[in-house]
Amino acid sequence: MHKFLVLFLFVTSQVWAAEFYQCKDAKGRPIFSQTPCAVDAKKQYVNEPGLKSEAQLKRLAASKRADDIRRKLIPEQYRTIMAMREYRDNELNASTDSDEQAAINQRYEEKISAARAKVKQLEQELSSLDF
Repeated sequence: MHKFLVLFLFVTSQVWAAEFYQCKDAKGRPIFSQTPCAVDAKKQYVNEPGLKSEAQLKRLAASKRADDIRRKLIPEQYRTIMAMREYRDNELNASTDSDEQAAINQRYEEKISAARAKVKQLEQELSSLDF
């Protein structure tokens, strides 16, 4: 039954790659799991048609991560920066006390700096991806 399940996954796989582990139960039958089920667990892959090696799977994962960074994560950080600037400006316009304005400015600048640092970190990760 398990062999048919694995065969079904190979035959019907779409554009994705997944790790799974194969172990044996007390009776010697194969067990499949997403996490290591025993010390002797064998890591295996269900992958796209045509992919042959673990290196190709790693390149695919790196490519998908790079796409996620470019399309989602960095734009989210830029939206956060723009929102923080807008919130800061709104609070500054509502305040008349210079000490309060300085505190507001400092509070938002810390948040904006953290978002900029996250963008730099994502850009560094993007440049280090090998695909």
